[in-house]
Amino acid sequence: MKTLRTILAVAAIACVASPVMAANIGVYFDEAATSTSTTVEINTIFEIYIVMSDVNDTVDAVEYKKVLPPGLIVVANDFWGDNSINIGNATDGEVVGLGECVAVFDVLPGNEMMVVETIFARALAPIVNFTLDLGPYTGPSGGSVPRYSDCDSNVLDMTVSTASLSTAVPTFKESFGAVKALYQD
Repeated sequence: MKTLRTILAVAAIACVASPVMAANIGVYFDEAATSTSTTVEINTIFEIYIVMSDVNDTVDAVEYKKVLPPGLIVVANDFWGDNSINIGNATDGEVVGLGECVAVFDVLPGNEMMVVETIFARALAPIVNFTLDLGPYTGPSGGSVPRYSDCDSNVLDMTVSTASLSTAVPTFKESFGAVKALYQD
């Protein structure tokens, strides 16, 4: 009996002492969630990915608010899966119901990540090192950080990874020639 109690005590301590990695949601410029900085051309459509990672859980819904720079417009966006629905809005943020219970660790075994949203964006004005961020959904049920709901209706907080965006400064080869022509005799 003493041995059984010792084994149970060690197992309980191991469960409590084991670090639990919090799920993360971040802004990236690739689906693999590796590119966190980019420079784009003005008036060119490019993609931004909202990716959940370190998810060793089931996911039913995700809520967050995008922090995008002035001068950037969202041309279109696509949410995860064929059955997902976004019931959020531009003011409060996104509330994405996935339409099914997703076991993220089964979708991409060993990867524990999923692209929640793909944003097709266009910069209409210069942007210099703007930090693309995700904040909490600010609607009636919002929390203090981005959150997700697991398939048992538990609402869990997520950590956030940011990305940096700049636009390329256009150069015109003919500019110097035109200026030079103004001062020629």
